[in-house]
Amino acid sequence: MITYIEDHINEIVIHMETRGTYTIKERCKVFLNKLCEHYGSSYEGRIQAICACLNIHQKAPVLIREGMILYPLADALTKNNVWVNYCMVKKITAKQYQTLLEFHDGTLLLSDSEYRTVKMQQNRCKSYLFVLNETYTPFSMIH
Repeated sequence: MITYIEDHINEIVIHMETRGTYTIKERCKVFLNKLCEHYGSSYEGRIQAICACLNIHQKAPVLIREGMILYPLADALTKNNVWVNYCMVKKITAKQYQTLLEFHDGTLLLSDSEYRTVKMQQNRCKSYLFVLNETYTPFSMIH
């Protein structure tokens, strides 16, 4: 299972729960699109769905499959983007202007993102998963 992905200019570093770390020479959005398509939809389609559902316009999480919903955290100082798997986060802790993410496998990630930003992304994922798990009837789709 993917824990988090570091997005660099022309390569990504994928951190896996039990399989270590892999570097792939491709753009992150290309990789994310391949993951999404493998599970039945495009990256853009999944982003549009979550944006419409949560009424958001930026930093949208992307649901890849059950157990894997990734959200972006752009580090303010380095401008590197990190995609975190919400389902793998055990705990987040404020560290002044940074945030320490602890994953279920014991891995730690210190992000330059503020705690409130990480918490907001965690809450977006939680809200989206809640909405998806609601029981829909034909009448519940009518506003």
